[in-house]
Amino acid sequence: MRFLIPWLKWHSDMRPIYYLKRLIDLWDVQRIGAEFSERMAWDVDTLRGHQEERLHSLVVHARKRSRFYRELYSHLPLHYQLADLPVINKKVVLDHFDDLVVDQRLSLSALQQHLAGLARDDYFLGRYRAFSSSGTTGRIGYFVFDRREWNTVQANRRRTGSLGQRGSSTGKGKIALLLTNQLQQVSVRSALTMGLVTRGCRIIDYTINRSELVLQLNRMQPDQLVGYASTVAVLAQEQLAGRLNIHPREIVTGAEMLTETMIQQIQEAWLMLPKQTYGMTESPSLGFPCPVHPMEIHLCEDLTLIENVDSHNRPVPDGVVGDKILLTNLYNKTQPLIRYEISDRLLLAPGPCECGVPFRRLRRCYGRTDDLLVVPGRLVDSVSVEPILLETAICRVADVLQYQIVQNANGLKFRLIVDCEEERKSIIAGDVRASLQRMFESRLAKMPAIIIEFVDEIDREPGGKLRLIKSESGGGSGEAAWASSST
Repeated sequence: MRFLIPWLKWHSDMRPIYYLKRLIDLWDVQRIGAEFSERMAWDVDTLRGHQEERLHSLVVHARKRSRFYRELYSHLPLHYQLADLPVINKKVVLDHFDDLVVDQRLSLSALQQHLAGLARDDYFLGRYRAFSSSGTTGRIGYFVFDRREWNTVQANRRRTGSLGQRGSSTGKGKIALLLTNQLQQVSVRSALTMGLVTRGCRIIDYTINRSELVLQLNRMQPDQLVGYASTVAVLAQEQLAGRLNIHPREIVTGAEMLTETMIQQIQEAWLMLPKQTYGMTESPSLGFPCPVHPMEIHLCEDLTLIENVDSHNRPVPDGVVGDKILLTNLYNKTQPLIRYEISDRLLLAPGPCECGVPFRRLRRCYGRTDDLLVVPGRLVDSVSVEPILLETAICRVADVLQYQIVQNANGLKFRLIVDCEEERKSIIAGDVRASLQRMFESRLAKMPAIIIEFVDEIDREPGGKLRLIKSESGGGSGEAAWASSST
């Protein structure tokens, strides 16, 4: 029981009831975790049976306890399939929040007020933990878990090894968690809930001045580095420049799309491939690295149903990139999310995995459908350009370290971070334009008007994420009046 000692340290702000609940929750996490470990050896039939049972239980619960689902499922047939259930999205959840949750005290206004005044890892109403999403899709989402559901998240993090818990590969080393100081975020509260900061882990606010971040990491000398993909890529550039001098044994990225350029930078800096996690505020800790295919992620399909679908919600086969996913959280009965639309574009690996885990593998996340750039075509009205094509065109130009594309009604603005002398910037701008023109021509797309802006830093979203492609206020979509340019 020695692992409980940190939880029993009473301070001047001692809250006995709170700490007692934390102790009980920690015990519950250990118990749930033991059950989860056994599921890694399930066969596919056992997994499918478990999913069907949990889905049926969730639907019954939602119809009984949620006014929203009671009305939404009023005409549901007695014998239904997953595809018979209506699709919902963030707008629907937020517009009907007070009717969707099963505890009427969990009003949206009450949650917002709680989060605005949050100063530590507190329970809401003594029972719930509430979170807000980063709002990268244009609207902040609000999500809530009761104690058992949040303990399920923590048990799964321990099972999957995310947030510094993979002891088999790194041992009891020092772990740097590059997070923010925003307690509304799932990753920060998870670290605090699990007490990681008391066991060789340290939360470092990655939004501080870059030189200060480098200084803190040089002093700490972490054995494991955990953070947003874009942040770790920036640190790789600092390592290559000689300002950062750390030697982690493991690097874990998540929360953002890990691009080929980022992978190359990390590999060059530390001679290793980063491991990836997959999760979101709606369902944290959705996946974990495969031991056989380290750049691929096993989805935790005992806790969530993930349908990889096209734009019309029709399933796409494994091995084909989908337009979005429909997520069903099988363990959250406080705020049921059943066939909840998320615009992630996933490529799932076909066939079973050699490692023996029955869960499907996420081979690659190609960002979100919102990240697709739609431009006028030469032969058709519009052409979609994938983020990977833009990255390839930009980053094949020497000295480009990082970029962001801002779309507006007039064209595209490319914000570039480069590593070169001032006099070379005009040459780089010309090379980027030429590379982009070749790419657009290969896609039979018209070249939009382009502005190239050199910056020292790229602004992040309020939640800390970096959007590679974003729209400026008042900007348009593919139907906007784009100005054509060949220069």
